[in-house]
Amino acid sequence: MSYNPEDYYNAKCKNLEEQLVKIKKQLLVFGLLRISIFLLTSLAVYLLIDDTRSIFISLLVGIVLFLYLVSKNENKRREKSKVVQLLTLNKLEINVINRNFDGIKEGLTYLSELHDYNQDIDLFGKGSVFQMINRTSTLKGEQLLAEILNSNLLEDIKLKQEAIAELSKKIDWRQNYQAIGALIKTEIKSDTILNWLRDYKSKIPNLFKYLPTVYSLVSVTLFGLYLFSVIEIGFVLVSFFGGLFITGVYLKKINDLYSSTSAMT
Repeated sequence: MSYNPEDYYNAKCKNLEEQLVKIKKQLLVFGLLRISIFLLTSLAVYLLIDDTRSIFISLLVGIVLFLYLVSKNENKRREKSKVVQLLTLNKLEINVINRNFDGIKEGLTYLSELHDYNQDIDLFGKGSVFQMINRTSTLKGEQLLAEILNSNLLEDIKLKQEAIAELSKKIDWRQNYQAIGALIKTEIKSDTILNWLRDYKSKIPNLFKYLPTVYSLVSVTLFGLYLFSVIEIGFVLVSFFGGLFITGVYLKKINDLYSSTSAMT
């Protein structure tokens, strides 16, 4: 049975469109559930206004369920973004098969009058080799592809052919890798990020690798003991404000770390 690339990509598009419809419905359900939990928690607090422990339990359950749904919703939104990107990639492949290269860079910035041949053999430009094979997701990847085409090195040709043959059979893996790369948005060059990672020195004590987990367990335990009338509310408040104090001590360093990393995402 012969393999028809266009039929394959059309089937992929149909499957991805069905996934997208399903994800949109799930996002709607998550949104309605969050609203319902908020309203039910508010109603419980109102009805139990004279029972402090019951209010704490209602708030705890409501907050936990709400945060769980927020987490699930965020994961589903990321899944939606990935499916949309995969759908775009498969539609692009269908266009390429039909000689429509719209949406793929021509690579004209890599043409040079000083180069021996790159203006003579359609390496770059509309319908060029670069436009035909360029599926890079980052600027660094695009530059590397242009560099390889311009260098025309004869070394390791067989290895390159074997790599291409292997990747040609892994369409799903290849597109998944490409989609993830395309979803990463940053204004910082990859070299800058790599240099930052190489030279980074931790500003937070090693103790903080374990302290958040230990402190959380202690806090939850104290809260549970309070709910069962084993200890007074004061122990819970001490635990709460103690956590705020520890956070406050390292707040500036945490903000500096956040600022430097958020600029790279």
